[in-house]
Amino acid sequence: MTMIDPGSTARAPLMQRIKNILLQPRVESPKIAVEPGTIGSLYVNYIIPVAGFAVLCSFIDNLLGVTILGVTHKPTYGQAMISAVWQYGLQLGAVFILALILTYLAPVFGGRNDRINALKLAAFAATAGWLSNVFLLIPWLGFLTLLGLYSLYLINTGAPALLAVPDRKALPFTAAFVAVGIVLSLLVFGLLTAFGAGGGRRVQAAAQMQPVEIGRNVDVGDAVTVGSGPQGLFPPGSDDR
Repeated sequence: MTMIDPGSTARAPLMQRIKNILLQPRVESPKIAVEPGTIGSLYVNYIIPVAGFAVLCSFIDNLLGVTILGVTHKPTYGQAMISAVWQYGLQLGAVFILALILTYLAPVFGGRNDRINALKLAAFAATAGWLSNVFLLIPWLGFLTLLGLYSLYLINTGAPALLAVPDRKALPFTAAFVAVGIVLSLLVFGLLTAFGAGGGRRVQAAAQMQPVEIGRNVDVGDAVTVGSGPQGLFPPGSDDR
């Protein structure tokens, strides 16, 4: 019988871990499941750096502005920085909320209530959405941010290993997670709008409501500032830049 050394997998380089999650999720999930970890270590070693990369891409995209009818509108550096700080905070909080959803849904579908593994699943599934933000920097490839939907596949394949959800119930489990995510996204979007944080060049896209692209960023800025607006839990809109 082959034993997995949790310590060795825990020390796996960040880039190797990302590659394995995206390309070999069924192989990587059992390794992740047996790794020792805490909420703090998961944030420090994985969530903070990978989410930070996503926010950096969005920050640069925001600074580039948007061109409408030949006129380019850009936020100030300060506005873009404030938006990035809000994004970062929302991303870090969103992963924890998604983990709570996974924690309470798992027993309903015959799985295990395990907060640490639920946070692992939320964080590692978010990887696809976070990394897809790099396409924001290439205007004609912006549509590829839809690859963030791969996060749903990562949840579907990771739930059996990380939360002991039976294989036959993994798909309904993922569908239930999507449904809860949609409801929460509607509530969040409503709150952002109520407090004047909506608006910007991606408001129309936000209305399309595909909230389950976890890992995507949420630009929060002045309601009348072009170049900031909700993304992240919602898909990005088309860019005329």
